[in-house]
Amino acid sequence: TIQFGADQDVTLTHVADTGLLLNSTMALQFNDASQYINAPSATILDINATDEIELNATLLDVNANVEISGTAAIVGVATFTATPVFSADVTIEDDLFLDSDAAVLHLGGDSGTYIHQSADGVLDLVSDTELELNATTIDINGNVEISGTAAIVGVATFTATPVFSADVTIEDDLFLDSDAAVIHLGEDG
Repeated sequence: TIQFGADQDVTLTHVADTGLLLNSTMALQFNDASQYINAPSATILDINATDEIELNATLLDVNANVEISGTAAIVGVATFTATPVFSADVTIEDDLFLDSDAAVLHLGGDSGTYIHQSADGVLDLVSDTELELNATTIDINGNVEISGTAAIVGVATFTATPVFSADVTIEDDLFLDSDAAVIHLGEDG
């Protein structure tokens, strides 16, 4: 045992076949009192620095839960082998890639509401009750297939001739506003 100080309150003890033991809650300081390593209790080890603690290695293996109370900046690639759980908002300042073909973006706790790619070139927006799009204008650049019932509450304006491949039921008046309007009957018109 090596004892330090006029009252010998700091001791360094040799522990056979193990190493060196600093007594009680004493600290091993670096540069000044704000940078040190100590054990404030029998189950806690503190590593304190004024600005930065830098760990340099090819691999850093942490076998414990990790709690980050400040900002975490990941500069490289973060690979999760289990499902990460975030208890607060997550801000992504660039692209978000879901690389797996089976990747699903779930919304809320409802498993029936999600976004995923069901096949190459096919993006599914799925809701088990209703999918609502709110905007002044919704511009769809492509063919539209409606396999359910389409309820148009406002005015539908067609800039080309609509073709209906099934019966059309009109529950109120039919107006042909053009003076040259014609109703063609039969396949040859």
